[in-house]
Amino acid sequence: MDRVSHKGQVREKVVLAQVTSAFRWNRLLLANTVIVVLLVFYFLYAQVSPVGATAWMIGMQVVTLFRFLLGRAFLSRDRSGHEVAPWRTGFVALTGIAGFAWGLIGTALYPSTDPHSQLVIAMIMLAVSATGLFSQYPVFWAYPTFAIPMLAPFILMRFLGDTRADMFAGFTGFFFLLIALFTARRMSMHHFRWLVSRYRLRVVSGEREQALRLAEESSRAKTEFLANMSHEIRTPMNGVLGMAHLLAQTHLDTTQSRYVRALRSSGEQLLAVLNDVLDFSKIEAGKMTIERVPYNVMDVATVSTEMFFAQAEAKKIAIELECEGTIPKLLGDPVRVGQVLSNLVSNAVKFTERGYVRVAVDWNWETESRGTLVLTVRDTGIGIPKEKHTAIFDSFAQADQSTTRKFGGSGLGLAISSKLVQLMNGSIQLQSEPSLGSVFTLALPSEFLSEDVSLPSSVADKHQLCGTVLLVEDNEVNELVSAMTLRGLGLAVIAASNGSDAISAYASAKPDVILMDCHMPGMDGFEATRAIRRLEDDARHVPIIACTANVTAGFRDRCIEVGMDDYLSKPFRANALYEVLAKHLLDKAVILADKTPPGISPMNALAVPVRTNCEEVQLFDEAHLLKVSQLHSSGASNVLEKLVPLFLKQIERFGKALAQHIEAADVAGIKSIAHTLKSSANHVGLSRLSSAMDDLETLCETEAPAEAIGQAKRLLPLLELSGKTLEQWHIGRHVQH
Repeated sequence: MDRVSHKGQVREKVVLAQVTSAFRWNRLLLANTVIVVLLVFYFLYAQVSPVGATAWMIGMQVVTLFRFLLGRAFLSRDRSGHEVAPWRTGFVALTGIAGFAWGLIGTALYPSTDPHSQLVIAMIMLAVSATGLFSQYPVFWAYPTFAIPMLAPFILMRFLGDTRADMFAGFTGFFFLLIALFTARRMSMHHFRWLVSRYRLRVVSGEREQALRLAEESSRAKTEFLANMSHEIRTPMNGVLGMAHLLAQTHLDTTQSRYVRALRSSGEQLLAVLNDVLDFSKIEAGKMTIERVPYNVMDVATVSTEMFFAQAEAKKIAIELECEGTIPKLLGDPVRVGQVLSNLVSNAVKFTERGYVRVAVDWNWETESRGTLVLTVRDTGIGIPKEKHTAIFDSFAQADQSTTRKFGGSGLGLAISSKLVQLMNGSIQLQSEPSLGSVFTLALPSEFLSEDVSLPSSVADKHQLCGTVLLVEDNEVNELVSAMTLRGLGLAVIAASNGSDAISAYASAKPDVILMDCHMPGMDGFEATRAIRRLEDDARHVPIIACTANVTAGFRDRCIEVGMDDYLSKPFRANALYEVLAKHLLDKAVILADKTPPGISPMNALAVPVRTNCEEVQLFDEAHLLKVSQLHSSGASNVLEKLVPLFLKQIERFGKALAQHIEAADVAGIKSIAHTLKSSANHVGLSRLSSAMDDLETLCETEAPAEAIGQAKRLLPLLELSGKTLEQWHIGRHVQH
């Protein structure tokens, strides 16, 4: 709101308040006026002409009635600024008429002979004028209009009198009138200023509330924008990083390997900047929460250090992790502790060209249940000038602007670290000088458990998982990357591109775990999860893991509320995917060592069972398909290039035909398709589909057509899933070769 309109709005409200106050005060005093008029009439009736006294009394009562009715009309209606002026004019006019009428008792009706009666009339006039001062000052011109017609003629006549008493009464009345007018002016000014201050405060408060509402709406819009941008950016990033990871495992020459490493590095840097912006926004919005769970500090420190080994090795600097004595198992937020430590180590490696980066973990005992975790990151890098020690913890700030161009980064890492440390009730300190390196010391007050843990062994036992994953993903690239990563972990994959297909796949395949994308066209992941939970029986609960690019605050809680069991943000690394799946397939994990068949790497171990107990019946048997292709003299590759696409076209055509036969209740047509698919599915390694079609053909030969039609209808999802599985394997084979 500009200054002119602001002042105009305040002035309108002040004028309205002035007139309202005057009418309210006047209404309270008009009842007293009626009584005073009757008393004065009784007094004058015996002193002056009865006719004159009666006429004056009737006139005063009529004026009083009009003043009352005007005030009642004003106070009882809906008032606005543009209507105030006529009411104010009416109030002043009637007040002036009343003042003139009161002035008559000091002139025309003034007792001429009795000094005592004259004194009584003078006292009444002064009292009435004084009373009017308190009811009329909110509208300043009302009081002069009332007091001057009442007292001025009386004062003038007293000055023209012959006696000293008249002169004294004239001077008394004159000074009283001056003082009354001055007092009315002062009271009116104070009242005006108070009203202006009051309404300015109200206007400012209203603007502040409006600004607050706008800020809240802006914050909500910002959150929604970040959520949408997070999803829109992370979804293709998942494909970029995933394909780069898979491409790096193929046979590449030196130049190609260098290009792939550059691709992965650029993608990971972009993802790091995105994560920094989202974290900073959540902290600024006050929506960042700190968890309190048991965790092993050394595990966190080891992971936060080892992830920079390759970068440090390329620069020929050493990364050392030190720990003296034993560190208790703590209660806190391992993710945020690791995030802060990773930021510090990352900066240390980034700004160190030679020497070392040393991470020290220490524990200071304070009480039997509490202590302080001290993490120190020391480097021999370029150092930081003392005058910049405080500024580097500000948002989008670095010690030297030239470092952005040379070393990169968003300038948010240390700002986020500082705010996270504050949220964890800790402190972070810096000791550094140019060319002498830097020392960041992180102190976190923590509670601990009684169990002591020491520095772990450097390489953990690797496990291969066993089971079937229903992958629900609408992005084809992400589906391919995720499917190949899952198969590399030893899992069978069934793919669905939307919520409806996911429900059908769940009902027919009974997977061991479901990776559910949340944002999909049509039926989204939330609705599909609710539907699957309604289909579940009490005997078997299938874990559903949200796999989404939305990482805004509260989204994880929303996933849990609809019935999901866990949460995995995209883009994810293979290790993160393994960790979350291992929690839900723990009883199905087997030691990886010496378990992979000879000649087949973990990334190519596709011949895995469909069922959780690793039965012999398989959805897809790669080994069988390869064996079939090698029986032909034209070569395995040529056979696969012809056989697989041909079967994919056949299964699509037969799928449509089978649906038509089911609709027409054509058992003969169903039997024909089952017979054909039984053998062709076996040729391409779709063992489960081949077995199912064999059973369907046998059922069609019995005297139970209704059962055969029902079974065929139930096998339609398996037919579609089998085709998708073979197609994904075929695409993945091209990527790997």
